[in-house]
Amino acid sequence: MTAKLAITIFFISASLCLFLIIIAKRSRALLDELNGVQKVHHESVPRVGGIGIFVSFVISMVFLYFKFREPGYIYLLISVIPIVFTGFYEDIKKRLGPVFRLNISFLSSLIAILLLGALIERTGISVLDYLVRYKIIGIVFSCIAIGGVTNAINIIDGMNGLSSGTGIILLGAIGYVAFKYQDFYILSVVVLAAAAILGFFFWNYPYGRIFLGDGGAYFIGFVLAVSSILLVNRNNQVSPWFPILILIYPAFETLFTIYRRKYLKKRSPVYPDNLHLHSLFYRRVVPVIFNNGHNVVSHNAMTSPLIWGLSVISVVPAVIFVSNTFALILFTILFVLLYIFLYKSIVCFKIGHLIKRTVNEKSAS
Repeated sequence: MTAKLAITIFFISASLCLFLIIIAKRSRALLDELNGVQKVHHESVPRVGGIGIFVSFVISMVFLYFKFREPGYIYLLISVIPIVFTGFYEDIKKRLGPVFRLNISFLSSLIAILLLGALIERTGISVLDYLVRYKIIGIVFSCIAIGGVTNAINIIDGMNGLSSGTGIILLGAIGYVAFKYQDFYILSVVVLAAAAILGFFFWNYPYGRIFLGDGGAYFIGFVLAVSSILLVNRNNQVSPWFPILILIYPAFETLFTIYRRKYLKKRSPVYPDNLHLHSLFYRRVVPVIFNNGHNVVSHNAMTSPLIWGLSVISVVPAVIFVSNTFALILFTILFVLLYIFLYKSIVCFKIGHLIKRTVNEKSAS
């Protein structure tokens, strides 16, 4: 039943996104702006793809609620509405500051904690486990975690298919573990969310006919955060470090961005720049690997698979060692070291020169 519903939701989402692409041509309010340090597209594109994703997801959750009378489906919708609608408003009006949107993400997080029980109850670290036993500390910690992941997906949303593709990969990992432990609620949520995202992905990758927008990115991040916390709470076999490892790429990208902007650049952490890892891959790695001139569309599309590979690097050991906290912590540390190595190497042009030399040697032979 879930498979048939997922296919239906995919087509609904894809159809809604096509409709949004068509009507956006008549309204400049729905189009993304070309100016900005993070813009890499060469023409105005609708940035309201999240509407198609969210509407199709709502349809699936309402259907499952009436089918199984499980209030969790409606509670999830109630929880996600504040941040998603805030994102939609920003996508259309472009008047809301990042701090305001961050606070709304904390509000959605709090609603999820109260209605769904999305409270971090164990961390695998004794000191933190002791602290989160205190209700107020646990709530604050959980709000920061959920709100952080929600915004992290928005931060990495810089290339065609990057956030949506990453979201599908991570939801797939959660779904696999939910299936393994027969958790139908989590499985149904992540499968249908992935189906809705895939309908958008069809139009977004590789040519970028429509963008996620803030609303779509917030939706993906929120569902990832809440479903992974609930998976841990509902299944004692799942280590609390499982969601940490699968979400480590967007999470560490966000933490590193805050550090880089505030302490290295001496700027506000909310001040946008084009120094994200995917931005560096786009400018310094992809042109060397594919060597096809400065083609904005192709370079954009070729960047995302490289970054998806980073997510896969964290997802594979997370799924294999889902119950082994020590192994998950070890792979989390290794991923952080890999990220720092890649970033430093690209900034110093080491990787670019290495790839170029390798390509030249192969061409010569």
